[in-house]
Amino acid sequence: MWRTALEAGLGYLRTGGWVMLPLVLLSLWLWFLVFLKARELWRLRRADRLWRADLEAAYAARRTGDPGLDAKLLHALFHRHEAAVDRHLGTILVLAGAAPLLGLLGTVTGMIRTFADMAVLGAGNVKALSAGISAALVTTQAGLAVAIPGLFAGSLLRRRAARHKARVQRQCLLLGRPGAPQARP
Repeated sequence: MWRTALEAGLGYLRTGGWVMLPLVLLSLWLWFLVFLKARELWRLRRADRLWRADLEAAYAARRTGDPGLDAKLLHALFHRHEAAVDRHLGTILVLAGAAPLLGLLGTVTGMIRTFADMAVLGAGNVKALSAGISAALVTTQAGLAVAIPGLFAGSLLRRRAARHKARVQRQCLLLGRPGAPQARP
């Protein structure tokens, strides 16, 4: 059973031609980043007290007592945290957007091969025509099969990151409120 499935999968990859290798590599990179970012956001959500305590400790350690400087400090702390949360999200979405372009490249390559075969063998050789058209359709399908779930996953992760950043921003606003209890350095 496994052997048959493996042979079918390898046959599918061979049908698509050389474009399938970069598409598979892109897919592996994309899903590695998706799982890495999902795990990171899940851990941040589960360790809510931990990141809040880290933020409060960083603010308390650098606090000056000057409201203007302290506001800038909170702003910098927020942006540092924001950059860490946004890391890899752009790459995930770019990879998901590049997958259909690789599929399109395979489509064009397959069609060029089909027309080249037609020029050599004539339009009556159905077997030669079907091989090029098959390669064109397989790469298009593979590109879309990588892109569509990748875009959904990237959008979901972006929304979760935005919710986390909103929680961090609320915490920064609470820390910067006049009269808010502040931890001493």
